[in-house]
Parts: sequence; C-alpha cells; structure tokens
Amino acid sequence: RRRRQDAKEDEQKGTGYRYFGAAKQLPGVKELFDKPAARTVRRTRHAMNKQIDADYYGFRDEEDGVLLREEEEAEKEMVAAAVMDWEAKEAQREEDQRRTRGGRGGGGGDDDDAEDAHQFVAHVPLPDQKDIEGMVLQKKKKDLLAKYASAELMAQEAEAKQMLNAGRGEDA
Repeated sequence: RRRRQDAKEDEQKGTGYRYFGAAKQLPGVKELFDKPAARTVRRTRHAMNKQIDADYYGFRDEEDGVLLREEEEAEKEMVAAAVMDWEAKEAQREEDQRRTRGGRGGGGGDDDDAEDAHQFVAHVPLPDQKDIEGMVLQKKKKDLLAKYASAELMAQEAEAKQMLNAGRGEDA
C-alpha cells in the first residue's frame, strides 16, 4: 500500500525517477515532493472595481421603501421645527412693531412706558453718498497736512482761515 502511494506521487510529479524510503528526505529530492505554497494574488484596482455595482453607490436604496419612510419622517420633523422657529420670530417681530407703534402714539400703561424706554429707537438723518465722500476727503487732507506740514505752517493756515471768516462776517 505504501508503495502504491509513493508511485502515485511520483507519477503526479511527472518525474521519471522513483524515490523510496529515506531517499525522499534528501535535500534535493525533498523539494521535488514539496507542494508549492498557495500563491495569494493581490487583487488589482480593476478587479475590485469590477465587483462594484449599483448597490455600492446606493442607487437602489429607495426600492424597498425603508429609506423613503425614514427620510419622510425626518423631513416632517425638520419642517415642523422650521415652522415653529419662523412663528416665534414672526411673533417677536409683531411684538416689536406693536411696541414701537404704541410708543409713538402716546397713551398706554405705566409699565409700557418703562418697556418703551428700553426699546426707544432714535431716527437720525443719515448723510448721503456725496456727504460721506466729502467727509472722507476732508479727513485725508487733514491726515496729509499733519504728516507733511510743520506746526508753524499749520498755525499760519489757521490764522489765514480766521481772517477770511472774519472778513466775510463784516461784509455781510
């Protein structure tokens, strides 16, 4: 029985020689009978990409309906929260408008006057674009004069302006 097994191994290896007993353990012969290690081949990027289908990208997630129900519930919650937030802001805005109208119209309770004092808004006329440009130009001129003109020159200029203004006042 042992000989049959050895003969089968030799035939499988394709060698024309037969090795018996301890001869199989000799260094050069031993390698002939060792089976080659299973070679693990790393998958290439192309091979991995071939395995990817539409499920990987989530294209068919809506088919079972579970995701759609989850999204619908989440959307309802988000809409409800947004509506509540908007209603709160709208109520606050209406309350502020009511207070400002009540403060201008006069009349009202004593505690309303105390609240109106905290909510008072002063309406001041704002300068237009031309006025703003003029103010910026004056500021730049003043900065340049301060940078390059001496104190003596500035004093002479102030004196000249004073004399010009005084002359205008007498003529008028």
